[in-house]
Parts: sequence; structure tokens; C-alpha cells
Amino acid sequence: MKKVFENEDFFKTVTSTLLENKSVSFLVKGTSMLPFFKSGVTEVFLFKKDEYKRHDVCLFKINDNYVYKYF
Repeated sequence: MKKVFENEDFFKTVTSTLLENKSVSFLVKGTSMLPFFKSGVTEVFLFKKDEYKRHDVCLFKINDNYVYKYF
């Protein structure tokens, strides 16, 4: 089911869901990760892990801003 959230509500929901050890998926918005991720087209799947490796997409909170990064 598709839902649209404001950024603040979206990241609160993502964070709380990940802390419950559940997965989250969403369509990428923006152009910062072109050409790998396309806005409104690429779907990413996030879940909490104990270790991360190359090609993982990670979600960070830095100074009250959320950033996801492809390694």
C-alpha cells in the first residue's frame, strides 16, 4: 500500500519500525544518488543489521538530518 508522509513523520516512522527489527521499503526521492537510484523509480529496502558491508544502503541521522547512503 502506498502512503505519503511529510519528511519528519516519515523518518520517525522509519526509525521506530527499524528499531522493532522490522524492514521498511520506500521509493527514493531526489537526485543525489543518480545514476544508481532514480527519484520515484528506485525502491530501497532497509532493515537493521549488526554488520554492514559494501553495497549496503544505510540510514544515518546527523544533526537532526536524515541521510541514506549507498556504500
